[in-house]
Amino acid sequence: MEPFKNSEQRREHILNWLREHRVLSIDDLAARLSVSIMTVHRDLETFVNTGLVEKSYGKVRLRAENPQPSRGSVCGMCGSAVADRTLFTIHLQSGNILTACCAHCGLIMLNNQTGTYSALTKDFLHGRMVNVLQAHFVVNSRIQACCIPSVLCFATADDASAFQLGFGGEVWSFEETASHLSMTHHHKTHPNDEAL
Repeated sequence: MEPFKNSEQRREHILNWLREHRVLSIDDLAARLSVSIMTVHRDLETFVNTGLVEKSYGKVRLRAENPQPSRGSVCGMCGSAVADRTLFTIHLQSGNILTACCAHCGLIMLNNQTGTYSALTKDFLHGRMVNVLQAHFVVNSRIQACCIPSVLCFATADDASAFQLGFGGEVWSFEETASHLSMTHHHKTHPNDEAL
């Protein structure tokens, strides 16, 4: 395996492995990444500081990545109630977590945010949290879960394509979806909003 070029790539792989295995040893991570144990500890520090992982006795454990919005939570973009099915979270380097009602609002917030280290949203079919950089989005399907245009997240391209066959819309990558939303964004994001 080729060594990872930077800490961002290593951290992304660490999170993916932890999602798969839940608990790994520091030695195992160092071997997988072809780096020193100290480098692994440094890479994990951001996750430890923000509560995503716990380290103890040479092991690292993934904490629940499925933050539940407190009752009455509202979207930081449109002010709508945050539903668990379409939850979108932006994790800041400061340790704060921003919450959006759906991928539509979350991606617009992410475009305008600095100091982020990860963003997660719910897979519409399976309900698991997915890293938005690796996700696939169905935009403008007939399923109107939240804001307009409808933006639904899927962990795999196959799931997104299968959903599109049944419910229409277009399948886009993170980059395509974020770019489209940044170009078309205006204040009317929720179907109940009045026209400006």
